[in-house]
Amino acid sequence: MLAQISTKAQDIHFSQFFEAPLLRNPSLAGIFTGDIRVQAVFRDQWNSVTNAYKTGSLNAEYKMPVGKGDDFLTTGIQILYDQAGTVAWKSTHILPALNYHKSLSDQTNRYLSLGFMGQGKIVIADIGHYETEQYTAELFQDILLKKFPTFAVLKTEVNTNPIKYFT
Repeated sequence: MLAQISTKAQDIHFSQFFEAPLLRNPSLAGIFTGDIRVQAVFRDQWNSVTNAYKTGSLNAEYKMPVGKGDDFLTTGIQILYDQAGTVAWKSTHILPALNYHKSLSDQTNRYLSLGFMGQGKIVIADIGHYETEQYTAELFQDILLKKFPTFAVLKTEVNTNPIKYFT
């Protein structure tokens, strides 16, 4: 089961976007020698802070010829992971990419590129603090029941609060 829920929150703290071609420009998908490219980037930044920011990227691309000329189509996926400091905000972004390269010359590598990357991001959030999560299960249950009325959606009753209050 997969559901898309649109939310707005903080941007990822990925400071090495220039090392991930799909993030820099989706039209760069397929601009490499070979048919397959897999790339991983990890950054652990601001280590002088108690809990530093940790960001990672994994992308994969597959290039395939189209027709009899030098045109080609590239499909790809970009996965980003971000953990922000002491609040332990974690997010994962999964972005599909599609690109078409039209050859402009038989003698040189000149292409006109058109690339698309999924903007309707699939965001998986693990905030990590009970105080911010305690209402999330009920919220997701309501959303899923509205979007998928024939599914059985169950909400856990387990208390995951690591802090025990004495009353």
